[in-house]
Amino acid sequence: MRLFIEKGWQEEAALIGLLYQTPIRIREALQLKKSDIDGREIAVSGEFGACYADQNGKPYRITRQLRNLIDSVNKNSDTIFTKKMNSYVLKCNRYDRTLRLHELRREYIVRHVP
Repeated sequence: MRLFIEKGWQEEAALIGLLYQTPIRIREALQLKKSDIDGREIAVSGEFGACYADQNGKPYRITRQLRNLIDSVNKNSDTIFTKKMNSYVLKCNRYDRTLRLHELRREYIVRHVP
């Protein structure tokens, strides 16, 4: 993520951080707005209409650094991500061929679900 920030790709870095820290699908992450993030908690509905929550029913949290990065992206707008999904996937694959955005959700679930 730090390498993307150094290159000036804040949106891509925010997307990678969001996908790494939460099990949100890429499509739903791209529709996320700044108003959906309350402090460090993310209130976004999943594919079937239910809000994303952990096993205890609490909303997922992100780090302060990621929250600050998200706030710095597109300061004048409520939207975080302005491009289409293909643009982010291609840019990340072009930069690092081993980085698969779709796999970040699976890695989160493997790490956190017993």
